[in-house]
Amino acid sequence: MLTALAIIYGGVYLATAVLTVGLGYWAERHAEFGSQHWFAGLMWGLGAWALVSTVGVFVSSRTVHAVLTPAWAAIAVTVGLLWVVFVVDYTNGDPRESRLVGLFALAYVGLLAVTATMPFHDLYYGEVTFHTRPFPHVETGFGPGRAAATSYLLLCVTVGLRRLWGLFVTTRYQSRQQALVLFVAVVVGVTPSLLSMHGLTPVPTHNHTVVGVSAFVFAITYTVHRHSLVDLSPVGRDIAVAEMADPLFVLDARGRLVDYNEAAGQVVTDLDTGAIGTPLSAVAPRLEGVAEPDDPPSELSLPGENRESHYSVRVSAVDGGGSPQGYVVLLRDITALRERERELEATT
Repeated sequence: MLTALAIIYGGVYLATAVLTVGLGYWAERHAEFGSQHWFAGLMWGLGAWALVSTVGVFVSSRTVHAVLTPAWAAIAVTVGLLWVVFVVDYTNGDPRESRLVGLFALAYVGLLAVTATMPFHDLYYGEVTFHTRPFPHVETGFGPGRAAATSYLLLCVTVGLRRLWGLFVTTRYQSRQQALVLFVAVVVGVTPSLLSMHGLTPVPTHNHTVVGVSAFVFAITYTVHRHSLVDLSPVGRDIAVAEMADPLFVLDARGRLVDYNEAAGQVVTDLDTGAIGTPLSAVAPRLEGVAEPDDPPSELSLPGENRESHYSVRVSAVDGGGSPQGYVVLLRDITALRERERELEATT
């Protein structure tokens, strides 16, 4: 008969598995961002991890748990590698050429070999004890393999979070909210595992790492839908765009400001992160026509410190599977050209 704790733990694990599989499917089939395949792979890896834990809670067979235990460990290190690859790709790196990914992949092969051969040695777990109350689970001791795998996972999480943090703080699009949510998600995700090591959990003999995975997945789901972690945003923009001399604005499909570069902040007075999400016409009334991508002006003038500046206007749609997800507005300074034309007109 199932106990209340079995229902709670099993329900959380099962919900995590369903949610991650759904997120992976959505990313693979419907999302529009460069790292969607790696994100989907990461979600499916987490889903497999949660599914193995779900089966373990509801199945009391020692034979089944003898299979689940090495599978659980193998999936854990696989998720770590997938996390690193996803973050490298998401932060504009190439996983195939990244030395960081190469080092983690090399360590992964070694750890995977140890987990795959677990039934034939005690290098991974120092000891294994099977429990049936309050639900079926395996209590494992620390062997050198598990210590290495735990260190590997912590390093994967730390390196990935550091790269994401560095990218988010260089963009204006809700960077603090995104970074904070991810930071809290990782801390919350690691906490159950640390508490489990010290027996400070409702079931001290059960490894609570996947409870942390559940918390992490719920936070990622919130970030995806609330803060556009994988939606149209400047998080993945190239540094050259941020530093280009011409003003650049990124708008969503409704004409609301998504991002802008340094040059844009210089030509529009008082433009700051508080303007994100506000219609461009409200932020800069003189740019109101630009928010009409079907018929944008070819040129416009903006007041400068000592003189009025003239700009040509180029609006490009960001395609999103048949319908624009947003628009990129680029202003090119043609003030010198217009002044030269007036000089020539004055002499004729």
